[in-house]
Order: sequence, then C-alpha cells, then structure tokens
Amino acid sequence: MIKEMRIPTAEIQFSSLSCTDEGRVFRWNGKLLRAIRAEHSKVVSQLFASGLIDVLVKEGCFVPSQIADYTIDGFDLVIEHQLVDVVSYPREWCFSMLKDAALLILKINEIANGFGYQTKDCHGYNVLFVGEKPVYIDLGSFTPFCAKESTLLSLDEFLRSYYYPMKIWASVGDVWGKKAVPRPSISLDTEDYLRCRWPIFRWSIADLVGGAVSKIYKVSSCTDELFFETRKRYPAWKAYLGECCRRIGRSLGSIHKLRRSVQRLNRRAHKTPWSDYHDSFALQNGEMVLTPRFQYVTDLLISLNVSSVLEVAGNQGILSRALKRKNPGLLVTCTDADEAALDKGYCVSKKESLGVNWAVLNPFFAELATVEESPALRFRADAVVALALSHHLVLTRGLRLEWILDLLDHYSCNYLLIEFMPLGLYAGPTSPPTPAWYTQEWFQKEFEKRFNLISCTRLEENRVLFVGTKKLNDRARAVEC
Repeated sequence: MIKEMRIPTAEIQFSSLSCTDEGRVFRWNGKLLRAIRAEHSKVVSQLFASGLIDVLVKEGCFVPSQIADYTIDGFDLVIEHQLVDVVSYPREWCFSMLKDAALLILKINEIANGFGYQTKDCHGYNVLFVGEKPVYIDLGSFTPFCAKESTLLSLDEFLRSYYYPMKIWASVGDVWGKKAVPRPSISLDTEDYLRCRWPIFRWSIADLVGGAVSKIYKVSSCTDELFFETRKRYPAWKAYLGECCRRIGRSLGSIHKLRRSVQRLNRRAHKTPWSDYHDSFALQNGEMVLTPRFQYVTDLLISLNVSSVLEVAGNQGILSRALKRKNPGLLVTCTDADEAALDKGYCVSKKESLGVNWAVLNPFFAELATVEESPALRFRADAVVALALSHHLVLTRGLRLEWILDLLDHYSCNYLLIEFMPLGLYAGPTSPPTPAWYTQEWFQKEFEKRFNLISCTRLEENRVLFVGTKKLNDRARAVEC
C-alpha cells in the first residue's frame, strides 16, 4: 500500500486563473497539481476510470495527468499534471495558432463524445502550446454529455473564443482579428460579431438576431432527456418551434461542420513593414542557410550551454529555428510584435516539428491583466537575445536605453545578448545622422551597469554584439529560473 503524503496548506499558492473549477490548481515542489473538492472527487475518479484521459493523452490532445498520492486539507483528491514549460495566452497567439487551438477543441470533444463526455468550457485559456502543438489542460471542463449526433456542447463559447475572431481576422485583417480574441474580462458575443461583420446589424436588429441565435445554441446543447421533458410544459406550437430551433442548432453545432468551416478559414494576406524581413532565408538540401552573423550567435549560444533561450523581436524565428536544429533539447521561445511575420515562422516550424515556442509579444508595451502572470515570469529564460532592435527603440520610439536594458534584465535568468548598431538607422546615403551621444561607449557604459560584459564583437559594419551575464545581486532575484 502506497503511503499518501500530506501537503502543508501554508506551502500552497493557488493559481489566480483557477477560480471556477471543481478544484484549484497550484504549484508545489516543482509540480503542477489540481486539488479536487470532496463533492466532485467521485466524478473525477469516474472520468479517469472511463479511459478518456488516457486516450486524449495518447493522441497528444491533453496534458499527461494522473491521480497523485497526495492529500490536502479541504480537498478529497489530488491530480498531478505535467508542467508546460512556456505559457502563452490566446491574445499572444498568431492566426495559425488560434486555428490549431480551435481544431484541437473539436477533436477533443469528438473523442470525448464517444465516452459520454464533452467540455462545458472550451475557451483559449484552457489550451497551452508545447512547441507548435496545442494541448488541453482543464480537467474540470469535462462533463457527462450523451448526444446521438456529434453536437458541440460548448458551441456558444467556441464561436466567441475561436470562430468569430478568426472570421474577423480573415475578412478585416490581423489588427481587428487580434482585438477580437477574448481577454479575461471580455469576449465577442454574437451581437458584437454581427455588428463587426455587417454594417446593417449595427442597428437594433443585431440584438434581435443575436438573441434568437443564442437561444438556438442553448436549446441545441440540451440533452435529449432534458429537452423532451421541458417541451411537455409548453403548447404544441411552442414545442414544435423549439424542435425546429433544436434541429437548426444541432446542424450549426455539428463538430464535423465546424471543423470544415474552421479549416476553410485563412488569415487575410497582409504585408507589414517587417513581415517579409526573413523571406530571403531558404533551405538547401534540408539545411537552413544562415548568414555568418546568425551562425556566430547560434554557435555562441550553444557553447554557453544555456538551458533556455528567449528571442525578442525574432520576426520569423530564423535564429530560434536554427537553435532547435542544432540542439533539439534546448527550450527556445520566439516572440515578435509583428503577427504576420511570426505566423510565417510558426507555420514553417510546425511543418518541421521543431518544437519552438511562439508568442506575439512586445515586451516593452505588453498587455497585462490582473488575474494573469506577467510575461516576464512566463517567458523568462536562461538567455535573452535581442538582435537589431535597440536602435529602433532608442532612435525611433525615443525610449531610454537604461529602461530597455532594465526590462530585458527582468526576462533574463543569466545572459543577455544584444546588438548595438553604430550607424543607427542606416539604410543608405539618405539615412538620418546619429545623435552625438549615440556611441558605442555610451551603450557599453549602460550595459555594464546591469551586466558583466563577456564579449563585444563586431559582426557586421552596423552590428556589434554585446554579451553579458547578470550582476550577482540580480541573479539572486532570478533563482526561480
């Protein structure tokens, strides 16, 4: 008999995003655990006994999970989930990531339907990405649901979380598409979606149509027993109308039809100033052709024997992908504020199954919510790389170099690799002159206030790479890395 281990309540800090489940999620001793309340423990045990979780894990759809030998005061059961190294939120996904997450939700519910279950919640915060592969993480979302047809129980939430944002993304563009992706406090309902897509619905008719559609979705998600019991209370004409709405809803909510609709959606072709920046790189005989500069940085990072790398403003992730090819076991995350560029990199990396983590992120102007972890905690890495970036931030955006370095310091556990551009915004004879104070000595002085300089190497005429380690007092604050 295995002896259960009691976890002291004082050592538990529950996740701020885990507040509505049958239990609570928390980290303890490097493990990710979910505490299940007594009134729900039987249901969760039956879920594991059904074999559904094992099948979903085997299919790569659900994070590996098991019932653990721990006890906690106030809870009857403890589940251990495999940790996902990098956590990105839906608003940090590119179009293709959102599409892959939507297809994952449909696949999960199609499998679960065969076991007599579906997910009552399917929002994007229940999905994480392991490299380019989305996985579902919310055990508490599964609820018994028996339907003769493969109708999605959480249809309304699926539309608000995935389909509506993708439709707007595909028709209007990435700016409004990204704004339509749900946040913790707001999501796009049917009425708002109708107003965005068609101007005629910006009048009161949107509320009427949206209300009718919501009722159809609600009726379609009822179990057969509940629906037929409810219709007995109404006159024949109302029961008939309800049956018609139910059939319409079941048709609209068909998992097979939803999958076809999602698969047909593609992001609107949209060029940005930086979306084609890495297009000149190509594969020759299965190998990426790197410039001497990229090759130098790749070899340097490998030689430093770092455990994880965060690339800031990585565009299509040429460096990130090169690192994963060189060392598949290295944890690499590529971020960029340009969704169009990052989407290209994600799609290429996905085809090659490289396992790079991706996020649409501008760390200098990151969007934050009170219930979420800051990006500096979620994306923190052993080494932070920022190539060809500082001159844009300083000379174009007017940001102070010390503020930029301080912020990058928060993301780094150990190393920072950052380029200084001696010629500034150089782009030919008509380039603007650099200010008198903009010198390599000025840059190095600010760099050495925060980092111990390891090397300073001129890689090209307008690229000088600074490599440094965090000061000892800063390293002490990053011990959780």
